[in-house]
Amino acid sequence: MTRWEQGPRFTPSPQGIAMIRERLQRMGLPVTDAAARSLVEAVLAFEGPRLYVQAQGNLENSLEIIRDTAESALTSLKEERSVPPIPAAMINDRRPVAPRRSPELPEEVEDDEPRPVFKRPRR
Repeated sequence: MTRWEQGPRFTPSPQGIAMIRERLQRMGLPVTDAAARSLVEAVLAFEGPRLYVQAQGNLENSLEIIRDTAESALTSLKEERSVPPIPAAMINDRRPVAPRRSPELPEEVEDDEPRPVFKRPRR
């Protein structure tokens, strides 16, 4: 049986080993680094393949959703291109747009009083 048929091999991180060792020591079990590493490796050997299959399934599901979305986007783009252009005669039949008026500016008031300043309350 090759390595790939056995599944991935997971190795614990030094932080994971330190966490397990600390928790076991709090429970009153003095554990060495080697024993903590062995315990974590045993748990990963048992639970790792299940988690790997679950993560792989989630990844494949995400890729399928992305693939479906891309296909629907391509289909809508192809349909958009297949719409015939509007004939020039129809474009010229529109009513002319009225010219815009310049906005009227308010008259300036020349008072010596400063204008009031309104401040928003802080959040």
